[in-house]
Amino acid sequence: MQSLTAEIQSFSRSRLRKQCTRVTSLSGRRIIETWKGSTITVVEDPVPTERILGYVSHILNVAFGVENVFPDLFIYKTVSILDHPDADVLLHLTDVCSFIQQAHS
Repeated sequence: MQSLTAEIQSFSRSRLRKQCTRVTSLSGRRIIETWKGSTITVVEDPVPTERILGYVSHILNVAFGVENVFPDLFIYKTVSILDHPDADVLLHLTDVCSFIQQAHS
């Protein structure tokens, strides 16, 4: 097994995968951030928000402490649960499945 020092010395930036982050501000403005070398490039998303709204109607928010940002635009189902091995997700399965079936119809 290679030592940590040797692994760090043999590291190559070219082996890193390209990263792209989509950010939606509270006002609805969408931007795309991409890293190129040691600089960051920010590009505003050219797709108007109105065009994509027809594709998404329901959002399943399965997180603890994450609020529903656009309640007037989407139908939310919030399951406030911690990302922890002891969390019993099966307690919410029936409600979540009903919500997904509602979204499909």
